[in-house]
Amino acid sequence: MKNLKFATKFLLVILSVSIVSLAAVMIVSYGGLLRLAKYSQEVNSELGLYVSENSKAALIEQAEAYLSRLSQVKANKCNETLSQIQNDVVVMAGYLEDIYENPGSFQGKMLPLPHEASADVPEATIMIPEDMEITAEIEKEMLLISNAEYLDITMLCCKFL
Repeated sequence: MKNLKFATKFLLVILSVSIVSLAAVMIVSYGGLLRLAKYSQEVNSELGLYVSENSKAALIEQAEAYLSRLSQVKANKCNETLSQIQNDVVVMAGYLEDIYENPGSFQGKMLPLPHEASADVPEATIMIPEDMEITAEIEKEMLLISNAEYLDITMLCCKFL
């Protein structure tokens, strides 16, 4: 270095200082980037856990609300059906009461037993125990009750309209 001119030596010193400064800045920057990347990963992990917990809670809350609404709708439908059945039973009871109060006003007909009825066509049948002997009194009762068939058919048809 003794043979070099002062300007060249000065230039070499400035270049050396610049390169050392640049290397120091790069090392510090690289370290900072590594720390920033690690911090970013930690924050993302924490944020992911937070979001997943909140999402889970929100989904559970939504599912509970949906099931509550669904059960309410189903309960209302059941209540409606039971109310209709109750109304039908009250109407049928009133009709049968009229039949029993005025048995002479009704002619009646012999309804088939369930095993005698056609499976293809819906029709009213009368159920009695298989081993039961049909006496004149029971036949009279069966004829009287058969008059309810017309109300039954009307009630049944109204359900499907």
